[in-house]
Amino acid sequence: MRRLRSSRVLRRCRQTDNEFEIIPYGKLRHIRVFALNVIYRNYHFHRDMELILVIRGAGVLQMYGESLELEQGMIVLFNREDAHEITGGPNGIDVLGIQISPDFLYGYLRGMSALNFEKRDLKSVLDCECFKHIYESLIGMALSYFSGEKYFELKCVSCIAELLRVLYQRVPLTELTKQKSNKRIAVNTRRDRICAIIDDSYQHSLTLEAIAEREGITPAHLSHIFKESMGINFRSYLNNVRFEHAYRILHNPKKSILDIAIESGFSDQKYLAAIFKKRFNCTPSQFRSRHIYPAIHAGQLVNALQTDYSEAESIVLLEMALRSE
Repeated sequence: MRRLRSSRVLRRCRQTDNEFEIIPYGKLRHIRVFALNVIYRNYHFHRDMELILVIRGAGVLQMYGESLELEQGMIVLFNREDAHEITGGPNGIDVLGIQISPDFLYGYLRGMSALNFEKRDLKSVLDCECFKHIYESLIGMALSYFSGEKYFELKCVSCIAELLRVLYQRVPLTELTKQKSNKRIAVNTRRDRICAIIDDSYQHSLTLEAIAEREGITPAHLSHIFKESMGINFRSYLNNVRFEHAYRILHNPKKSILDIAIESGFSDQKYLAAIFKKRFNCTPSQFRSRHIYPAIHAGQLVNALQTDYSEAESIVLLEMALRSE
């Protein structure tokens, strides 16, 4: 029996310029399917609707001040622009992701982008039979997608169309007015600029006041905009970006924890230590000795917080999920 390689092995790391992730649609127009392991993913958002199926492991989802415990067998739904954070622990959480462009079925469902689902955990709103059918159908669709079987495109399109029909019929919805939609676009445009500034300058001294001056608004106004659109305050988001950089260089034995903290933009290593304590319940040094060095000695590269599974690995992972149902 084929065995899936360790989830800590670096495969194809998903790179983004900032926390707005541009979704490439290559294999199938308007639909993207992927499997990945997530140790930690800072608050980010997409222009597309997204679903994640938890295949293996456990974690925590943070979104707009609320926490959702992630466990195997769940399906979580995200509206367009929903900023969210995922923590999967030292070994990560394996998920199947499905992203659907707002242009999918545009000629038939033109109001799709103005409708927001009010619930995230589909298990909490769908009856058991319906949920089980959707879960198995999406895994079957993903297996077809990854294997590239004949006419997989039609299977994927029909599966997503049926999924949307069920969601729009059974999950509570809110329709955005044109005024609210325009306001959201303006707020999100400014949010995108702020995130870009943070991603470009996080290794240096960076203050809310300096960005507010650059944007021509008060610090209080900028703080409100950021918290409203991201669900997290400016300082916490900035420290998360710095933490992600610190993790990427933690495997280098020539760098001390202090060196890593300073290089990542922290003024003191105690701030980095506090984040490691929160995320992994240990210090950076303990994490390095327990998880990083053993993996390196085993010939594994471990500087990615989020790694994609190859198509072959994805098939193995999903087949295991079906057997465990």
